[in-house]
Amino acid sequence: MKRIFTLAILLIVFSCNDSELDCSTVLCAANEESISLRFLDWDTHANLLDNESIDDELISVTLQSQSIEFTIHETATLGKILVFQVPEGFGDKEFSIIFNDATPLMINLTTSPQPQNGCCGPYTAVDNIEVINYTNGYTDYGTLPLDINIYIE
Repeated sequence: MKRIFTLAILLIVFSCNDSELDCSTVLCAANEESISLRFLDWDTHANLLDNESIDDELISVTLQSQSIEFTIHETATLGKILVFQVPEGFGDKEFSIIFNDATPLMINLTTSPQPQNGCCGPYTAVDNIEVINYTNGYTDYGTLPLDINIYIE
C-alpha cells in the first residue's frame, strides 16, 4: 500500500509541466486605459462634483486640442469622479481639463507598451506623469488606469 501511494505521488509530480501555463484559469485585471479625476476642496476634502461647486456641464477635456469624451461616475465610496479614456497609441500625451472657467488642469504623460507577463496583458505603462496648475495625488502609478485626486484651493 505504501508503494502504491509513493508511486501515485511520483506520477502526479512528474506529470505536471510547469512550462505550459493554463491561462484559462487565470483571472486578469481589466485592461482599462483611462484616467479618473476626483476634485477635492483643499481645506475640507469635500468632493466638488458632489456638492456642485464644479458644474459638470462646464467641463471640457481635450488631448492636443482635440475634444475627448468623458463621463461623470458616481461611486459608493469616492462620490462623483470624472473619467476619460486615454486614446490608443504610445508616447507623449497632453490633456487639458477646463472647468468653471478656472485655470486649466494640465496632465502630461508618456506611455509605452508594458510587456505581457504570463497570461495577463499587455497593459499600457505610464513612464512619466506631470500634473500642472493644481496640487494633486495619484494612486496606481505605473500602468493605466490612473486615479488622480485634484486639490482646489
